[in-house]
Amino acid sequence: MTTSPTTDLDEATAPRHQLAGQLAAAGHIRTPAVDRALRTVPRHAFVPEVPVHKAYANDIVATRHSDEGRITGSVSAPWLQADMLEAARVQPGHRVLEIGSGGYNAALIAELVGPTGHVTTLDIDPAVTDRATRFLAQTGYDHVHVVTADAEHLPTGIVPADSLDAILVTVDTWDLPWIDALAEGGRLVAPLRLHGYAWAIGFSKRDGALHSDEPLIVCGFVSMQGEGARNAIRRTVPGTGIHLSWEDGAPLSVDQLAPSPTREPTVTQTHVTVGGQEPFDALTLYPAGALPGFCRLSVDPDGENGS
Repeated sequence: MTTSPTTDLDEATAPRHQLAGQLAAAGHIRTPAVDRALRTVPRHAFVPEVPVHKAYANDIVATRHSDEGRITGSVSAPWLQADMLEAARVQPGHRVLEIGSGGYNAALIAELVGPTGHVTTLDIDPAVTDRATRFLAQTGYDHVHVVTADAEHLPTGIVPADSLDAILVTVDTWDLPWIDALAEGGRLVAPLRLHGYAWAIGFSKRDGALHSDEPLIVCGFVSMQGEGARNAIRRTVPGTGIHLSWEDGAPLSVDQLAPSPTREPTVTQTHVTVGGQEPFDALTLYPAGALPGFCRLSVDPDGENGS
């Protein structure tokens, strides 16, 4: 059974409130406004491909895939949406731009800005904006402005300079070319990619610059398309299923690593202690941001790599 926008609201009300309660208990929802938005917007109406219980699970819902099976469109996990909305500090009457569309998150923002605010959701893919337009209209959020454009160069007639109170970016990005669109004191929340790792970071604009003042959130999003896209350079160690990826700089030759899977491992102590159930994803921020020549290593699960 799949849902549709006409699904009886009683069927979705209980799981929607249950999800909001879970997010609040876990600390992802921290204000009454975000709590109310998540309890109000019918998430299931934006993902009619899946059953109601899956629409309200605290997980990503994929909506499009490439021919290779890679996710190219999705509705983000509710915990991450709640965290980013809290970091954006959206208030009634605010003018907000969402970069990377889908509909559901724009509807949540519309609840936060209220009838005196203005929400624009922008995406480069017309299939995504068509879907967002359709579902926003079906759920009563047709006042949200949906735009099809490349976010690398915001349309000045739609997004005047120094006009926005908040920008939320819901695609993986390595640059933040939207500073001029923010008003002084405005907020920008974006999943910033550093050497293949992404952290959702909240910034405030002060004196023309962005200042981070929110805890970093380890996350993952669909990659930026268009002129703002940036692809890693990948090298494969000969005769193995081991790959190394660089996002900037000149990659080194990897041929000399070919014997490494069959050699005895070398162990180096870091003297960093991590407790049980303690997340350590943020430890990657230091090497990714500070060490020259940093790269990521991956292996084919079925490859002959000695792992």
